[in-house]
Amino acid sequence: MEAPASRALLTTTAADEAGRNQALARFSAVGIGGGALGLLLGGALTQYASWRWTLLVNVPQGLGVLLAVPYTISETPRQRERFDLAGAALAVAASVSVVWALIGAPDNGWGSSRTLGGLALGALLLAALVVTERRTGVPLLLNDRGRVGALIVTTAVFAANSRCSSSAFSTSSGSWGSPRWPPERRSCR
Repeated sequence: MEAPASRALLTTTAADEAGRNQALARFSAVGIGGGALGLLLGGALTQYASWRWTLLVNVPQGLGVLLAVPYTISETPRQRERFDLAGAALAVAASVSVVWALIGAPDNGWGSSRTLGGLALGALLLAALVVTERRTGVPLLLNDRGRVGALIVTTAVFAANSRCSSSAFSTSSGSWGSPRWPPERRSCR
């Protein structure tokens, strides 16, 4: 939950475009390193202690962030612009629809009506989001072509990764249980 708020703060508080790009690059590098280290330490924690400890590890991190905020983040000036509620609702609904379809695809099949219907609904909601964002005075998401391109590429990478690695996380019982090991081999062409 910290990452989107941190990214928003970096984007809005940078003095210029070069500073914003540098801050986002550093943020991404730290995030990638933290993700890799988190996987290793989380595995060691689960191996030698218990999986329950992985839930407790986030508490000191969150407290540290809350304590550091008053010293590191300055208050941003208030803006009198209206919040794009329609854009936010459409973005959330489209994301939920696509994620719902992708989560059920390994069990229901990639050609099932649930998967294709969820993806189609997500595409329609995304199209409605584009139309809404072009008409609003203060767009929530689509105010910069670079960000839109990055969003599309990121979504495509996550979708491809989800398809290629979903078999490792699907369970033998059809519900959340022990994962199949070794994972089935899937062609990701």
